[in-house]
Amino acid sequence: MLHAILEKPGLPPRELATELVISRPTVTRALDGLAGKGLVDRRASSGDGREQCIHPSASAVAIHAALNEASGRVTRRLKRLLGEELLSDTVGKVRSARSALQ
Repeated sequence: MLHAILEKPGLPPRELATELVISRPTVTRALDGLAGKGLVDRRASSGDGREQCIHPSASAVAIHAALNEASGRVTRRLKRLLGEELLSDTVGKVRSARSALQ
């Protein structure tokens, strides 16, 4: 989720939920945790003061490169353990299932 917020700062929670294909209550709980760790800021939307937009904090921006590197390490490990073809096939099937359920 933090990666998505870093890539697309200023999304409202409903758009973040759509982007991640998770429920809004799940987004809200995760954002509460990230806010508690000082990694995101909620700001009123310029278009609608009732709606909040989510922005990465300076602390989140500072760990962005490390977060990307950790993600890369996980991907490399999965490729090594599963093989590139199986991982690619699995990711494709999960994406297809997700699309079918939307």
